[in-house]
Formats: sequence, C-alpha cells, structure tokens
Amino acid sequence: MMFMDEATTPNETAHWESLIEENQRLAATLDAVGDGLIVTDASARVVLMNYTAEKLLGQSLESAQGEPFLNVINVVDETGQPPCPIVRVLEYHAEAGVSRCVAIQARDGELLQIEGSAAPLCDEKNLLIGAFLVFRDVSERESARLDLGRSNVRYESLIKAFSQIVWTTPPDGQVDDMPMWREYTGQTIEAVSGWGWLNAIHPDDRERVTQVWKEAVQTRSFYHVEYRIQGRDGQYRSFLVRGVPIIENGVLREWVGVCNDVHDRKQNEKLLSEQRRVLEMIARGEPLGVTLQVLAHIIEAHSQSPCSVYIAEDDGLRNVATSALPIEYSMLVARVAIADKAGSCGTAAFRRETVIVKDIETDPLWNDYKHLALPFGLRASWSMPILSGEEVLGTFAMYNSETRAPREEELQLLEVATNLAGIAIERERNETALLSSLSREARAAAELASIFSCITDGVITADANGIVTFENDAARRICGFSRLGTDVREPMPFVAPSPLISTPDGYEHSYAAPKTNEYSHQQMPLARAVFCNEEVKDAELLIHQTTGKTVFVEANAVPVRAADGSSLGAVLTVRDVSAQRQLIRDMLEANRSKDEFLAILSHELRTPLTPILGWASLLKQTGGKDPEMFAQAVDAIERNAQLQKRLVNDLLDTTRIVTDKLRIEKRAANLNELVKLSVHSVQDQAQEANVHIEYSFDERLPLLQMDTERIQQVLVNLLSNSIKFSPENGLVKINTYLQTRRFDHDSDTQFALVEIEDKGQGITPELLPHIFDLFRQGDSSFTRRHGGLGLGLAICKSLVEMHQGTIQALSEGLGRGAIFRVLLPIEN
Repeated sequence: MMFMDEATTPNETAHWESLIEENQRLAATLDAVGDGLIVTDASARVVLMNYTAEKLLGQSLESAQGEPFLNVINVVDETGQPPCPIVRVLEYHAEAGVSRCVAIQARDGELLQIEGSAAPLCDEKNLLIGAFLVFRDVSERESARLDLGRSNVRYESLIKAFSQIVWTTPPDGQVDDMPMWREYTGQTIEAVSGWGWLNAIHPDDRERVTQVWKEAVQTRSFYHVEYRIQGRDGQYRSFLVRGVPIIENGVLREWVGVCNDVHDRKQNEKLLSEQRRVLEMIARGEPLGVTLQVLAHIIEAHSQSPCSVYIAEDDGLRNVATSALPIEYSMLVARVAIADKAGSCGTAAFRRETVIVKDIETDPLWNDYKHLALPFGLRASWSMPILSGEEVLGTFAMYNSETRAPREEELQLLEVATNLAGIAIERERNETALLSSLSREARAAAELASIFSCITDGVITADANGIVTFENDAARRICGFSRLGTDVREPMPFVAPSPLISTPDGYEHSYAAPKTNEYSHQQMPLARAVFCNEEVKDAELLIHQTTGKTVFVEANAVPVRAADGSSLGAVLTVRDVSAQRQLIRDMLEANRSKDEFLAILSHELRTPLTPILGWASLLKQTGGKDPEMFAQAVDAIERNAQLQKRLVNDLLDTTRIVTDKLRIEKRAANLNELVKLSVHSVQDQAQEANVHIEYSFDERLPLLQMDTERIQQVLVNLLSNSIKFSPENGLVKINTYLQTRRFDHDSDTQFALVEIEDKGQGITPELLPHIFDLFRQGDSSFTRRHGGLGLGLAICKSLVEMHQGTIQALSEGLGRGAIFRVLLPIEN
C-alpha cells in the first residue's frame, strides 16, 4: 500500500514502485545486520520501515505507513529540541542528516540512544522524491561509557583519599599538570608546568631535587628524595617523595609518584634530640639559667610561641629565662606573686594546675597585668606549674599574639618543658644543699649521684682495674640486674643485633641476632674504654634480662683519666631505645604495607579497566555489527565495571570505618532468610568454581535487630571467600544456631551464631591472629590469582562489632580448611 498525493503522475507511480521494490530489498539486507531503516516520501510521510525499526520504535509498518515522520519517531538532541533529520534532508537536500548519537523516544515511552544517518532519495533526473534514515541502538554502549566515566571519577577521588599529593608526569619528566600539587601549593597550572613546580620547593633543596629527578628520568630508575614544600599558608613542610617509572613492553609510558608528609615525624625526632641535649647540659652541670634559656629557645622553635620560665622563691616567682619575648615586657614582669588571679604564671603556681587564658584582655586573671602585656601584642597565655611532688619549683609559660586556646601539641610541649625544667631546678637545689654540708670530694660524688639519679639513662662506672664501682637505678632497671663490684671482663648478656639495613626497594628491615652471641670482654664498650682507652659512641646492644625480657639499648663509653694521663677507669651510659626501635619498625612496616597496598590497589583498579577499554575499542572499530560479539562485549564491560564498583565500595567502606562515619540502621529481621538470600547471591560464583553449598537453620532463632544490608554484606563476603579458597568439587557449609551464654549468676544472654566452614586453602598459624587486619592477605602467589585488596575481612569485623557482635576465624593450618563464626546478640 502506498500513500501519494492525488496529483501523482503514472511516471511518478512507476518510480515509487521501483523505489519500494528496491527499498524492500535494502530493508531485507539491513534486517540481517540489525540496523533500523525508515523511508519517507518527499512530504516526510513514512513509506517503509524494516523489522529492526519496528522493534526499536515499538510499532508496526502498517500503523506507521503514511504517518508523518515526526509522529513515528521523536528525535531529541542535547538541547531538548525535536529537530527532524528527514525534514532537514528534504528541505536542504543535505547529503547526511544525523551522524552522531542522539536520544529518541519510542511510542511506549522508552528513551533510546541511537546512532545513524539520514540522506535524500532522488530519481534518475536527480529530483528529490523522499529520504531515508538508517539507525542503530547504542543505549548499552552509552551506559557503559557513562559508567566508565563515573568509575574514573571515583578512582581519582580514591587516590586523593589515600595520599597527600599524588602526581604523574609524561616519560620525559616535564610536568603537564599536577592537580593535587597545585591544590597544596596554590600554584596555577601555568606556574606548575615544565619545571615550574620547583618554585614551590625550598630554595636550599631545589638544586639537589633537580639533579635527582633528572638522573631518575635519564636512567628510568626509582625516584626517592626528601625535600620541603611551601603550602598555600606560606609554611614549608618536609615531604618524602617517591616516584616509579611505568614501563610497558619496554617502553616508558609515564611516571607515577606520591609525596608523603613526614614533617611531624622529623619534628618529633628533632625534639627528642634536643631533649637529650638539655639532659646532657644538666649532667655536665651547666648553670641553671643557661640550661633553662636553651630549653625556652627549643620550645619556642617548635611552637612558634614566645616562652618564659619562672622559678619559685620565698617571695614569689622570678623570671630566669625567656625566648622571643620583648625585653621591656620581661623586665616589667621580672617578679610575679604566687597568688590567685596573678596572671597565668602566678595563678598556675598558686593552684598547682595548668592555667589557660584564651584572651588576656577579658580574662579576670589578667586584670592587674593586661596593661603590661597588651602593648606588646600578647593576647593569650597558658602556663604549667613545675612540680616536685606537692612542691612548686616554678612555672613554664607560652604566649600568643592571637586570642585562642592552645593546641594539643602545644600542651604536650609544655609538659616536656616542665619535666626538663624540673630536673634542672631540682639538680640545682640538690647541688646547693650538698655543697653546703659536704667536703669537696663528697660533694663531687653526691653531685654525680644526684645528676645520675634524675636522668633516665643508665650509668655504670668502672675503675682502672675494670671493677664496677657505681651504677644508678636506671642502669639496674635497664640491665635487669646489678653489676656493682663485678669485673667488666666477665661475660654479660649483651648481644649485637643486626643493624637496620637498606634494601634495593628503598625499605629498611631489622633482624635480631641470636641470644648466644655474647660479647667478649674485648668487645664490651666499657671494657674497651677501660683497657683500650677507646671512646665508644652509639653502640647498639640487645640485653637479655633474667626475666626473659629483651631490651634494645644504645651504649656510649668514655675513658676517664687523671691530669697526669693515668687511667682512672671509664663511664658507660646505656639508653633504652626499645620503644623508638619498635616505632621505627612499625613505621617501616606501615610504610611497606601502604606501598604494597597502593601497588595492589593500582593493579586491582586497572585490571577491570583493561577489558572494558579493549572491548569498547573493538566495538568502536566494528560498529557493533556482529550481534554475538556485541553481546559478548557488553557482558564483559558490565562484569568488569561491577568488579571495579565492588573494589571502590570496599575502599569507601574502609574510609568510613576508619573515619568513624559508617552508620548502621537496625530493624527486626529474620537471620535465616538473610542467610538464604546470601547463599543465592553467591550461587553463580559457586557454580563457576564447581563448589557446592549446604546450609541448615535453627528455626528457634527469633527476629534480630540488625542492619540487614550490612549483615548480608558480611555473609556474602565470608561465603565468597570460602568459595574462592575451596578446591574444585569442594563443599561449603553455612549453619545457624541459637546459643545461650551465662556471664553472671543471675541471667543468661542469647546469641545467634552463623558458622561458615570450608575444606579449602586454610590459614597459616602466623596469619591467623591478623586475618581481620586491614590490607592483610595470605600467600600472595595464591591470593593474587583471585584478586582483592585485603579489605573484606577487616570490613566484616567492623560491621559485626558495630552490631555488638564478634567474629572469629579458626583453622588448623594450610590445606586444612577454615571456619568463620559470627556471633550476634539477641536483643530483648
């Protein structure tokens, strides 16, 4: 049936019949390749539609034939206007109309994404007699493209959450852009490009950094350097920077690196060193005023706040040391009364507690003193008393030019300062008291004993014959026994540990020596000082105490000689650095774990992207004309996008847990039904792995108050793990039980127990205590074949504990399978 105007001539009719016959052959051909075809006459009325077009538009040829094109297909572009490609072709004789992806709305209301083209139909005289539109449905492809874009955005956000400054550069090392660097430094994209990023680095570090970076780029080797970066606030902070070349098939593709903020760690290390310096000044008997002045300068350097030190005397407090305070102000407050509302220092000494004044101008404690402080720009003050038992020895104070409360680190610095100042003041007082009553020799011995009793380092002295003549309490505590009166050449339970060593991958590791490796008397630092006149510095020793405890110490020994050069013996100091050593090991392990996790993260996130990009590229090349290949591509893209989504969700859950932002919403639910749903969710995985799942339920279980989505997440994760680590034809069992436990003599508590058992890979005894730790995985040669970030079990533990429950892992070892038990309380 044809629809033509009444004025249609027989010649035109013949042309139409010929055209329709030809279009029918064309439609049959296009049906085979899956493209939709619509043919119109010169008035834009539908003449022909093939089967694919009928299917996509949801209407038949019979209903559409003779209808205006706009009534049959509604094309909507990005601006929401409905331009008609057919009409556009007919009006402008365009060779092609739509050749891009647009949205169309079918008769049933479904919105499709199509891609195609429109062109005119002419007779042999080149007279326009109609037009045709050929199109195909690309909705799934566009959806996959949007999902991929969203995944990339999530990935970029994830990287920002895990590192302070992540950067990439082209193979030649010339920077195009570093967004996170710009965000931290405040540089523009123009300022950071090329070598402009170096301008944010401390001037003293730039030349060294430039040289190291150029050498790394030239040799394509690991980039490792530490330098100071200036932030938006103008402050410089120390960063440890690592970069790695990404090489594929022997070709350097790009550089990827991260800048880790180590400023606080370095400041803490510096503070520890400076504390040691003050203690050494106290031990040497430096004047009290000098020691406290050095201490005030140290605290001021770390806090960026002026400081003052007062010592208590009969008539009040006397200012003995200041740092960065105006001299005029220090002279005005050279003496302060110990009384309530006598500024920060006088009040702190009177109350024997820390006094914090956020605003000197308005705080009543400063009513009688604010006229002295305000002209010099002092707006806030906090003071801590220096105490010896109940006795007030003095005060240590900080000042600030802003009206604010102290930060936590400033209060910690105050505590460090008062402890050191207390040691110095007590040492001075003890020395004064002893010197007034003892002979010169007795006073010297008492002075030494007083100093050594105040310090935390162990001190051991020996005479010229190698006999131990003195040891302080700290030495007995560190060594675990007394050596007083013994010969330094006798065996001692000191062993030399293997040092911290550098490895090619940039990490450091520590290894302990065997306990049988005792020093001979020639190796002992004290013996070397006595008999070899050798000064021993920073010797590293392990002391095995009789209690079984092992203490890591740093030892220093110096010979002592008379004025005529004869030997008087030697002095040995030992410092317990076990905590610092463990801190270094923990930091190295944390750094190693973080780097390993980032490597796994980049691999796991990139793994699903490879097939997604590959299939998308293949579809782009072929145009999706092969239906079987098209379906296979869409399936692969969707499967890998879902995998990446699960990885990102695990990371987001971990971030919420660590930052305490994860929330659960409890409601009454049936645990047995939740187990059934969880088993159903992993059936496809089980069938693919050829693993059978059996389950049984305790019907006595009542409804539980729980977040069903989160508990199902736990169950699915545990089931998925059991399936993943089960052998082919393996069996996974999941059962529920009602348990009753008595915690006191009066009441019983009921619990719901879910037990998941497999006979698969098992868990080693070494890994079992850490199985629920973040980023922990078993044998990497096995787990890497299955992928994953090592987050699932840690997330499960957190979710169960948020329900006031417990989770437990049991295994007899490798190859013996594993049992996971989830215990949830039943609320009355």
